[in-house]
Amino acid sequence: MTGEGNDSWLGFRTGLLMVGRALRSRVLWLGLLLGLAATAGVLRVVGPMYRSEVVLFYRPSPGASFVSQSEGDPSRQLAALLKEMLFTRERLAGLVKEFNLYPDQVKRIGLQDAVEGIKQHLKFESSGGDSFRISFEEESPQRAQAVAARAADMLLDAHRNW
Repeated sequence: MTGEGNDSWLGFRTGLLMVGRALRSRVLWLGLLLGLAATAGVLRVVGPMYRSEVVLFYRPSPGASFVSQSEGDPSRQLAALLKEMLFTRERLAGLVKEFNLYPDQVKRIGLQDAVEGIKQHLKFESSGGDSFRISFEEESPQRAQAVAARAADMLLDAHRNW
């Protein structure tokens, strides 16, 4: 019985023997333990980031137009206008103060310069239609949700008063 089936069994058996030998090796287990410890250490230092998103659906009132009809795609113009309204220094500074974001940066370099930190975590995206998404990333899921919701409220208030 020296066929091809016998050769594949010998190859499989040899592989099992090699795995068994590796599992008995102290070096393998030490390496695995060190790898797990390093991974746990990195996760503890870095910590998870949570993203909260708010989706806004825009339906203009009849006859109302906030964008120019002659300058291209109205939904792109509206997205640019809403993003500009949200990312004013005044509104971003309000979010930083209200939620005590980046306290070390505020102490070190001041509130206005710390506002740049929120721009890395606060996003405004358009789907190309009538819906827009505001998202915020933070280490605390509750704060991420609260900041995203407050940013959406601020944008809606600014749009209503415009």
